[in-house]
Amino acid sequence: MPFSNLNPPTQSSINVAEDIRNAKVCATVAVPATFTAPLIAANANRATYSIYNLGPNPILMREGATVSAALHEAAIPPGFYWYPDPGEPRYLGAISLMGSGGASNCQVCEATLV
Repeated sequence: MPFSNLNPPTQSSINVAEDIRNAKVCATVAVPATFTAPLIAANANRATYSIYNLGPNPILMREGATVSAALHEAAIPPGFYWYPDPGEPRYLGAISLMGSGGASNCQVCEATLV
C-alpha cells in the first residue's frame, strides 16, 4: 500500500490565539417595533455574541445592516436566548433587531478577542 503525506509542508498554520476571548460584556437594549438602524455595531474584535429576549414580544434578528418581517435570520420568542452556531466563522458586522408585534427589550452580550 502506498504512503500518503497528510501534512504537506505547504499547510498553513493555525492561529490558536484567535480562540482566546474576554468575558462577555452585557447591556440591555430597547428594540423598536420598526427597523431604524442596526442596534449592535460592527466589531472587528468580536469573538461571539448572544441575545436574550427580555420583553413581551418576539424579536426579529438578522446579521446585517437591515431587518424586516420578510428578511430576518431568527425570530427570538420572549424569554428565549439566541447565539450563533459555534461551528460557523465569527461574524464581525452589524446586527439588526426589530420587535415583531410591538417594541421589546433584550440583553445583548458580546465577547471580544484577547
